[in-house]
Amino acid sequence: MELPTNFTRDVIMKAPTSDIMGSMTRSILTLGSYDKEKESLEIPNVLRQSMQLIAVFPMLAVYAYHAYCHYEKKTKVCIFIDLKKIYLLLKISCAY
Repeated sequence: MELPTNFTRDVIMKAPTSDIMGSMTRSILTLGSYDKEKESLEIPNVLRQSMQLIAVFPMLAVYAYHAYCHYEKKTKVCIFIDLKKIYLLLKISCAY
């Protein structure tokens, strides 16, 4: 699953915090507003929601860490738009 368009910029990068867990919590709560069936408690829907959260959780953690590093530690951040492999997200510098 991919994050909604401009989610990283608008939710994570524009509201940075030194608390990475707080940033991830805010991101998860914001993702709920994008879910068309968020009120449904049927098992297939809850399973879908759970699997989607499991899929995006590593991205949220890495993006929250990047925002923390950029705003708190003043390091260079390179965000990859096409997220194919998690190791690409973990690169702080864009040098290969």
